[in-house]
Amino acid sequence: MLAVGNVGEQLAPYTDSDIFLTRDGGFTWEEIHKDAHMWEFGDSGSVLVLVNDEEATDHVIYSTDEGLSWKEYSFGQTLRVRSIQTVPQDTSRRFVLLGVRPGMTDKTVLIHLDFSAITKEKCALSIEDPNHDDFELWSPAEGRDETCLFGRQTLYHRRIRDKNCYVGQLVEQPKTIVRNCTCSPSDFEW
Repeated sequence: MLAVGNVGEQLAPYTDSDIFLTRDGGFTWEEIHKDAHMWEFGDSGSVLVLVNDEEATDHVIYSTDEGLSWKEYSFGQTLRVRSIQTVPQDTSRRFVLLGVRPGMTDKTVLIHLDFSAITKEKCALSIEDPNHDDFELWSPAEGRDETCLFGRQTLYHRRIRDKNCYVGQLVEQPKTIVRNCTCSPSDFEW
């Protein structure tokens, strides 16, 4: 997940905020880019695109390693971007920017961005040999004192952050519950 925010005792205005990423469902956050931007995930998170939504721009920045590094792509004209979109399932590496040219707010401009060529290798998933593929097993309880969430400890496959590959269609998650947990008082709301 991504969020716009700041570190401090009070919430700063949007224009004074930065972009933060969580890889553990919001338990921990890391700043991945200065300044607030509009964003969209593509290809199940293997492509992350940010665009300035505070002023007109002629480029986007993108990351294929969940914000560890960034590259710039110029789309050739200056726009005040109003929206960035991809398919609802985030399985595509194609995006659409909607915006207006400065001084011409009566006409909407659509720009198609295709990041399919940046990564040619499809990510490999091996259920039988999980230590030799492009995915890692991850649990939402990782890093927490409690190992169970909602009465179960479950593992999921997610692409290793710095693997240079594309996911393609959604990864079929095995429905294996690692174990059911005995409820404790912390599992109940009073």
